Amino acid sequence: MKIGSLAKLIQNHQERFDAAFKKGNSVDCVVELSKVLKLFLKECRELNNVEEEIVQYFQYGLEKRDLGKYSRMWFGSALEHPSSSYIPYLVKIAEDPEPTFPHWLAFDTLAYLPESITESCVPDLIKMMDGRNPNPSWSEDVIYKYFETLNWIGTEEAINFIKKAQKHSNSTVAKIAVGYVQQFELDEEDPE
Repeated sequence: MKIGSLAKLIQNHQERFDAAFKKGNSVDCVVELSKVLKLFLKECRELNNVEEEIVQYFQYGLEKRDLGKYSRMWFGSALEHPSSSYIPYLVKIAEDPEPTFPHWLAFDTLAYLPESITESCVPDLIKMMDGRNPNPSWSEDVIYKYFETLNWIGTEEAINFIKKAQKHSNSTVAKIAVGYVQQFELDEEDPE
């Protein structure tokens, strides 16, 4: 993979993150991590024409079956430079059976990209679980993030699937779907 301006920025800030983590579970660690993240996001936003570099990162990670130790920074960069070009790669990462893949990050990125970009992937997200058990490499947290993503995208199709999933044969899936439907009902009763 060609090293571009975003890759250099990520490497630089990841090294700062690593140094901050070495401070342990202290207030100093949290303060330093906050500073590093804030600076990274500011500098990331200032970069131009990095969409292709982000796409190359996703392609390379899928091809090599490893998204690397800097994956959080890459996924965060995708949020700072939103593009529909990422959608097929994020869906592939999310559904991949590789247990070390950052499934949660793929769903999180899909959840926070603009709805106008992500609503096209709802049918692909639904196929991941409609009539079958969730990916065996997904933890309960990832299954929850899956539903949160559908909820955030919020299309009628996504919401209807969450309602349907209450009767899913997998008890974890059904439990999480029931929780979302109960929240929908509370939201309808109290529209603020």
